[in-house]
Amino acid sequence: MTADGGHDGETVRDVEIVTDEGGGEPPTGSSTAAAGDAETGRREYDALYDKYLRLLADFENYKKIAAREREQYLRFGNEELLKEWLPAIDNIERALHHAREHRAADAVVEGWALILKQCQDVLNRAGVTAIESVGQPFNPEWHQAIAQRKSKEGDGVVLEEAQRGYLLKGKLLRPALVTVSKGPA
Repeated sequence: MTADGGHDGETVRDVEIVTDEGGGEPPTGSSTAAAGDAETGRREYDALYDKYLRLLADFENYKKIAAREREQYLRFGNEELLKEWLPAIDNIERALHHAREHRAADAVVEGWALILKQCQDVLNRAGVTAIESVGQPFNPEWHQAIAQRKSKEGDGVVLEEAQRGYLLKGKLLRPALVTVSKGPA
């Protein structure tokens, strides 16, 4: 060994560095076993820590999914109930149309109009909006064609609405049943 602590061509093998933290006992063969145990412990720790991080990430993802589902439930939870009300609204519209067409008493027409307005206000507060169809281009996402008719309007324009369609906060609640033009008359 040289004066600066280096080696002058000698090969050093199996050198064990021992600290005096263990109570001053001389090193024995068990210290290499302890080093192996420490390495095994470190690997187990790393594996458990990795598992912990994965579980933490899974839990965070679960919280995000649960929050998104809760928001969707609050936003669209009453969708089925609102769908059940749409035929009643349709019938009120038909009754009002029929009363006007057959010149019913003003009180009857006004009564049906007030009932329809009140029902529409309830739907609007729940986030339901009617799809405006007549005169618009046919949109297969919002319209269901039940007939085609030649027209001067051109091809693919909604001519009549047999049943109004509705959206619930931008999501289709019920498609409109429409008659679509199929070219010049």
